[in-house]
Amino acid sequence: MNGEGSLVLGERPVTPEDVVAVAAGRPVELGPAARAEMARTRQVIERALERGDPVYGVTRGVGALKTVPVGKADQAAFNRALLISHNVGHGPLAAPEFVRAAMVTRAAGLALGFAGVRSRVAEALCDALNAGVTPLLHTIGSVGQGDLSQMAEIGLALTGQTVGADELRRAGLEPLELGPREAHAILNSNAYAVGTGCLALRRARRALDGLELAAALSYEAVLGNIDALHPEIARARPFPGHERSRARLATLLAGGALAEGRRRPRNLQDGLCFKGLAQTHGAAHDALAHLHHQLSVELRSSGDSPFVVADEDRAISTGGHEIAPVALALDHARLALAGAVTIAAERIQKLLDPRFTDLPAGLRARPESAEDGLAIVGHGAASIAAEARLLAAPVTLEQPTSSIAEGIEDRVTMAPAAAARLHEMAGLVARLAAVELLCAAQAVDLREVAAELGGGTAAVYRLTREHLPGGDLALDGAERLGALAAALETGPSVLVVAGPVRDPDVLAGLGTAAGPLSPRQCAERAQQAAAALDISGLVPSGAGEAVLLWRSDSSEAWLNLWWEPRDTGYHDHDGSCVGVHVISGVARNESLMYGRPRRVQEYRAGDSFSCPNGGIHRMEHDPGAITIHVYSPPIRSLGHYDLVDGMLQRTPGEPDDPSPPSADLFAAAEPGAPARE
Repeated sequence: MNGEGSLVLGERPVTPEDVVAVAAGRPVELGPAARAEMARTRQVIERALERGDPVYGVTRGVGALKTVPVGKADQAAFNRALLISHNVGHGPLAAPEFVRAAMVTRAAGLALGFAGVRSRVAEALCDALNAGVTPLLHTIGSVGQGDLSQMAEIGLALTGQTVGADELRRAGLEPLELGPREAHAILNSNAYAVGTGCLALRRARRALDGLELAAALSYEAVLGNIDALHPEIARARPFPGHERSRARLATLLAGGALAEGRRRPRNLQDGLCFKGLAQTHGAAHDALAHLHHQLSVELRSSGDSPFVVADEDRAISTGGHEIAPVALALDHARLALAGAVTIAAERIQKLLDPRFTDLPAGLRARPESAEDGLAIVGHGAASIAAEARLLAAPVTLEQPTSSIAEGIEDRVTMAPAAAARLHEMAGLVARLAAVELLCAAQAVDLREVAAELGGGTAAVYRLTREHLPGGDLALDGAERLGALAAALETGPSVLVVAGPVRDPDVLAGLGTAAGPLSPRQCAERAQQAAAALDISGLVPSGAGEAVLLWRSDSSEAWLNLWWEPRDTGYHDHDGSCVGVHVISGVARNESLMYGRPRRVQEYRAGDSFSCPNGGIHRMEHDPGAITIHVYSPPIRSLGHYDLVDGMLQRTPGEPDDPSPPSADLFAAAEPGAPARE
């Protein structure tokens, strides 16, 4: 188990980050609100059973047998037979984290109450997760219209049919005894595809981040023309992903000779793999953001059929198990990532080609020798890129014969395959980024510009050299490349970026300190980080920006530079606490106290404050406000709050999403002039 507190189902919507955390060992439990709702909707099923209403999967069979009655006396046998008949998996077994992701996804769906099952079913999933009981699941068997085979395997394990009752009891569990409707509710779910999709999204984001690190170091290595990263380009064509990529690349390069004009670029115009880098990566960022949104919606929604309409006291058949929105987003993500793969492979080839670097062919450490140097790693990179692009081919175009279930089940999405391919593709992308880092670091050495790198690219260079020494590839080169790729997938322990940094060692020490941190410790580190910065040379530009100073396993820190007024809206940090230090200007903080008078606290240069892990707050920044924010643990996601139909609603968002103003909530929370302290 990891050190986080339990995820409580029913307290708030489950996010993709929650699924990843539980897959890695975070405990999970069913909250009282979920229990109450499940009890209410279960009564609807019980009454329908008593009346003999025709309900799919309860009083009637499933699939082609949808008209065959199932009597009360047959319920136990029917539930058991449903699980056994759908136990049709093939292929290799899924890794435990994929199984856990599916289990928590299904528990979250059941906790919404629309399935009409007892709370005991969701509790059984939670208990098995917390006890470390992981059923054996085959990766092949679902066509993406409910992951019937994988979910049947989970049901068989929980009921003591494939995991023995004695084995369950040794883990502190009792075999689950299923009531009417409950076997069908377990298996008729896309939880395996959604859970895998959450893991694949996390891996793809880290792989794309790794490509961005490699691309920035390649810019330094070839003396690329950084006019392609000018902020006005993004303002004139404001795709969010483009600006995210452009800003990150510019930040990594900042402070170096190339970025500051102390070294001139080799060309007026570089190849498209450099000139169009931010645009291509931006499209991938946008596709992954869309996938995050679709997964978030799916996780807080019900795909159940039958679906309990409690206010009408009945359960109806639906098409909620149609998962096209997620399946299409998974296809889109792979296609967009393929573009980033292609230009990465091109940058590697250009690094090895003297026509684009003025360096020895193959980046040979000894130019006079007839040895290949790194030339042949280009072949391996081309192979990786080809394999990755093959995985990018859409799977949602697949269509089965309509003879399945006598022509009823005539639609598939292949969502599990779409998710699995993204996960596999992301692993290849990380490996490709490692190859590019190898070549870029070698080019930096041959050009003798390591001392002139930007603050961020210098850190990337050091990370590369920790895994791969300079010179030609050694006998253990493949293993070392694999270790570097693994480091990119887990995220560097700390990456101090450029900007107004006076003392990088201080920031590195703050970033690598053990955690998690308390709110007070976050505020103290924000104040200490401020002392390591030099803001005297900052020039206001546009509305402002947030610059990442470090991100580690225990914390992350951002320098916020706002030249225009900024209102964050009411938001939370999904369990992360925050400490803030004001370097200059004026900032205000307000904790949400809905239904009570607002209390806004004002902070000026030299002041610090903090917010607890579960806090909801909003901040105002006056023009020219400069603040440092330290979060612990690093932010997984944000929650944005506003009133919808008079009810407080939380909308999940990504860590990098802009905070929208909470206009309706702000108005409702302001009976008069706010009290200021």
